[in-house]
Amino acid sequence: MLSNALIIDDDLDVQLLGKMLLRQRGYNVQTASSFGELARQPSLLNTELILLDLGLGNSPVWIYWTI
Repeated sequence: MLSNALIIDDDLDVQLLGKMLLRQRGYNVQTASSFGELARQPSLLNTELILLDLGLGNSPVWIYWTI
């Protein structure tokens, strides 16, 4: 059974590279480009691994830790 991973990054190249590397390790990978996308698809958060771009968008990094 594959483990689930989620990459949250607004850089498409980072998403594609991460997806390629994680799939080679046996992960089923989903991607999101913004927190708004996660709000529209909360089921994406049902995962074992999340890779998060801490500089996502224009918000300061500390705001992510309050979500």
